[in-house]
Amino acid sequence: MKFNQAALLMVVMCVIVLVIVFVKIRMEFIINFILRMVFGAVGIYFLNSLFIAKGLDALVGINFGTVGAIGILGIPGFLLVYAIALFQLL
Repeated sequence: MKFNQAALLMVVMCVIVLVIVFVKIRMEFIINFILRMVFGAVGIYFLNSLFIAKGLDALVGINFGTVGAIGILGIPGFLLVYAIALFQLL
């Protein structure tokens, strides 16, 4: 095996390893985002049910905007959508 072939083989192997690591990190991000969206929607549903039982009007709709904000921001996003709903009541 010549030096050029060995160097090319090493570069190809490094690129393959980097692609595998990038895909793994990307999949973790996507799965984390989807889980936050699902748990956020469930949280909105239960908190809305609690607010209805208590007679409060600060309800948040379950739509792509609210669930997307929760998916990106997590718990602060959940608090943000309810803070906006409470602010609109004032």
